Amino acid sequence: KTHKIEVAKSSFTDFYYVFPDGISIDEGVDYELYFEVFDNDRVQGSKKTKSKIFSYYNKTNKELKEDLLKEQAKNINEISKTIEKSKQSNSEVEKFKNELQKKTEVNWNDSKKLEQFIKRQEQYQEMFKKQTEQLEQNLNEQPDDTSLSDKKEELKKRIEETKKLAEQQELLKELEELSKKIKKEDLVDKLKEITEKNKRNEQSLERILELTKRFYVEQKANQISEKLENLAKKEEELSKQPDEENTPEKQEEINKEFDAIKKDFEELKKDNKDLMRPIKLP
Repeated sequence: KTHKIEVAKSSFTDFYYVFPDGISIDEGVDYELYFEVFDNDRVQGSKKTKSKIFSYYNKTNKELKEDLLKEQAKNINEISKTIEKSKQSNSEVEKFKNELQKKTEVNWNDSKKLEQFIKRQEQYQEMFKKQTEQLEQNLNEQPDDTSLSDKKEELKKRIEETKKLAEQQELLKELEELSKKIKKEDLVDKLKEITEKNKRNEQSLERILELTKRFYVEQKANQISEKLENLAKKEEELSKQPDEENTPEKQEEINKEFDAIKKDFEELKKDNKDLMRPIKLP
């Protein structure tokens, strides 16, 4: 593909080209490409310079769906781990708060424990924020599926609510200030406020996690159904072919695809079983 570059009448100019402008790129095909630039020196002869060779692959719609589902499964796993860690941390803070209530005054060790809690809480807050953003981005990239559009919108709405709920930077700042003054009553009240808010955050994230798991299971079920339909068509087309075309190798290829689908279905059943209210799978 050749492009003419308009050059200003000066000793220096720059230009750009955005690949693949003007070039038809097929999905599911591996491409190699390079860029080559020629000058227009008619006297000395045209000189050229060539870039290194680049690789380019445009994923098929099927591959994009597969990747997004894998990414969604990874997000589910990460959110589950963060919720468990947050619960453990909250339990430790609850214990610390009860210990403080029994003391007459707050000592240096208590202050250090509090510093560690604040630091850990800030980390969890950042993790929650990052994970919900990743989940939201994954949902936005999902291709439209009419059968799941309502559930997708409900999940996005819940994510927005949780993002607002998770904002507790002000509470942590107040706690940090109080920890410097080491005033027991105020610290206990503030710790109580934070642990209660953490519990609400955890409950909200657990609801999102359950909705995401459910959405994932339904997407996976649709994907398996689609794969089976395509494989059935492939099998039917092959059965119509003459014997020299309908070879054992081609039949073996279909068998391998079917085995892969069976494996997917076993994983789907396991994921469905993990739901609070499993859906009915055909």
